[in-house]
Amino acid sequence: MKIAYHELKSQINSGLLEGSRRNGVESESSDGNTRREQSYQIGKLEEESYATRAAIAGKELMEKQQTNFLQLVRLLRQIEIHVNCRQDDIFGTLDSHRVSLNKFFQKSVSHISALHSQNHDIFLITLRLLKEIFNNVNAILGSVEAVWRT
Repeated sequence: MKIAYHELKSQINSGLLEGSRRNGVESESSDGNTRREQSYQIGKLEEESYATRAAIAGKELMEKQQTNFLQLVRLLRQIEIHVNCRQDDIFGTLDSHRVSLNKFFQKSVSHISALHSQNHDIFLITLRLLKEIFNNVNAILGSVEAVWRT
């Protein structure tokens, strides 16, 4: 931007010098025409300067937007990595709970069988009930895991 400013300043100065030189050589009648031409040239140079500055500002804005976009992409990738790590932790916890429940129900069955060895009917009903509870809890954990994996 500084370069464009200095170029514009230099062009204006050379235009003014040329205009002053013409002004001294030309007659009184063309003095008004020369000044109008100088004003026109200065106005044209200012318009070109505004256009140049606008183009530079537009380019800087595009570069800034691109930088912001790249930062956003990096941030989203970091979030994705964090979510994936957290998701793996959740899956590990679900598997751990599933194993713990399995052990709990195995112990329950062995305790119930020791206590109810006299009444076989109660033992079978309790065993079916525990098996059904285990299957339902296992299905619930599986559905939670399936939701997280999608």
